[in-house]
Amino acid sequence: MTTIITDGKSIAADSLSLMGSEPVAYLNRRKLLVRNRKVYAMSGVAGMREALAAWIDAGADPKEAPPTQTDNGGWGLIVASPGEVIYVTNTCLYPGLMKPPFSIGSGQAYALGALAAGASPRAAIAIAAQFDVNSGGEIQVIDLETLVETIYAPDGVGVISQKPQALLMEAAE
Repeated sequence: MTTIITDGKSIAADSLSLMGSEPVAYLNRRKLLVRNRKVYAMSGVAGMREALAAWIDAGADPKEAPPTQTDNGGWGLIVASPGEVIYVTNTCLYPGLMKPPFSIGSGQAYALGALAAGASPRAAIAIAAQFDVNSGGEIQVIDLETLVETIYAPDGVGVISQKPQALLMEAAE
């Protein structure tokens, strides 16, 4: 349960995670991961993100996909870079090219509506979190061109931290 949205220029995600029906705050895992100058955004089984990123980087052969559970609602993965948004799910292991704006997760309709009304991806996540009980917490935004990551307070206004892409790339390696 999450909300992730991209307008093709940046990508934003909430930080609320659930383990079963319990909210959890991962200290070492945000929903957006920078790797090989791409942003990997995971909805669903968060622990699959790194394995799926490696699978995508290796060519995304459906026969070589990491094993996954399907009884927990599945997963969706956005791979975003400037000018390209790819989406793959556990029910369709063939990556598809999507046209921005694009959103996934339980709050996707709220986020897309907010973006269509003129909100930024960051503000769209904050708005979606007001209406979707499965979205919330700090908001992570990554600029797809510069790969600068900014973490905002849950209201989408106050900046908590900002990291240039070099630090994000080091953390991913």
